[in-house]
Amino acid sequence: MPQFALRYQQSRSLYFKFTQQALFNENATEFWMSGADGGIGIRINEHFSTELHSRWVQFKSPRNIIESRALFFHTISYNNRIGKVHFTLRNRVQQLVFVEHLNDQYRNPRWYNRLRFTASHRLNYYYGVGVNTEFFYPLNNPSRKTIDQMRIGASVERKFNEHWEVSIGYQLQQLLARVGNNRYFVASFQTTLSL
Repeated sequence: MPQFALRYQQSRSLYFKFTQQALFNENATEFWMSGADGGIGIRINEHFSTELHSRWVQFKSPRNIIESRALFFHTISYNNRIGKVHFTLRNRVQQLVFVEHLNDQYRNPRWYNRLRFTASHRLNYYYGVGVNTEFFYPLNNPSRKTIDQMRIGASVERKFNEHWEVSIGYQLQQLLARVGNNRYFVASFQTTLSL
């Protein structure tokens, strides 16, 4: 999953984000999905922030057809520090819209509540490490009454200066309470520019 992120700090409390990512499967030999995300964030105080996002996703279905989705979501995050460990608890309410829903196979939008916990530690100015876990809870899917996806990941970051950093990560995505209970292993490379 290569990913590029751009962050613009408008003021001390207002910022904008843009992210472009792609995912490849079959040991990185075949396109699986891509997404472009734009968001606006507000830092409420030292510990709380909130964001609004819109994301356009295209992916290759099991029938080898490119399908489109639109996601709209709101997050609220709490962050703090215990000793040298920085942690963040983020809650996201997300709506997934099936772009093809105007045809004969109409599907209602899917709503999710996603809870993510991240803990990170800066080893020094240049390097940092982190771990995270996230749970997906469906809000309007009558066939899924419980958490239907869990993610666990770890990452290493390299900061070059106050404007540029890169990170590599590895994540397990486990689908639950659905046919197949698919498991995905995702290696990622992300570069972030802050303006």
